[in-house]
Amino acid sequence: MTFIHLRYSFGYSALGYFLMKIFGGGKVGFSEIGTDSEGNPVYVGGLRGAVERDVACYYLAILAYLDTLKMPAEQRFEKRVSNWDDLAALYKKQLLEMQEGGYLSYKRQNRRSQQQLQSNLNR
Repeated sequence: MTFIHLRYSFGYSALGYFLMKIFGGGKVGFSEIGTDSEGNPVYVGGLRGAVERDVACYYLAILAYLDTLKMPAEQRFEKRVSNWDDLAALYKKQLLEMQEGGYLSYKRQNRRSQQQLQSNLNR
C-alpha cells in the first residue's frame, strides 16, 4: 500500500492577482457553487478554482506515473504524457488549455530542452 500526502500552499502578489484576472479569468475549478438559469452547473473560479485545477493536475500526473512503472524505461515518458492528456480530456472545462495534440507537442519539446540542458551540464 502506498500513501501520498500532499501539502499545498498558494499565494500571490497584487501584480499576480491582476495578471490572474486578465489571463485566467475564464478558468474554473471543480466545486459547483450553483446553477445558471438553464440549470447547468456553475463552477468556482478565482484563487480557489486555480488551486483545485493545480491539485487535479498533480493527481492526474501521479496516476499517469504509477500506471507506467512496469513499462520499459524508454517507453515511460510517451505513455505518461499520453495518459495525462487522456485523463485531462475527461475534464475539458477545467483542465484543457491547448488544442488537441498541443499538450503532447509541448511536453516533447520541453523534454528535449531539458535533456539538452542536462547534456550541456554533464560536459
